[in-house]
Amino acid sequence: MKASANPRGLRGSQISQGARIVAVADVFEVITGPRADQRPVSVAEARQEVVRASESPCDPGVVRAFLNVSVGELWRWSGW
Repeated sequence: MKASANPRGLRGSQISQGARIVAVADVFEVITGPRADQRPVSVAEARQEVVRASESPCDPGVVRAFLNVSVGELWRWSGW
């Protein structure tokens, strides 16, 4: 991770792997989930946005692992 948004100022490997995984899942959920102020985007568009997030704040290794999950599987997870 290049940037840190956590209150302790932890960066990179100082942040638990679980937290880094949750950060990527959260980006995906925010993009694909229904919100009052925006319409959800497609899984394909969300994957592109997750790639952009790999520059910051998401861990590039976790993003690569996330991208290995099939689009069909992501559809099942997203509930759409």
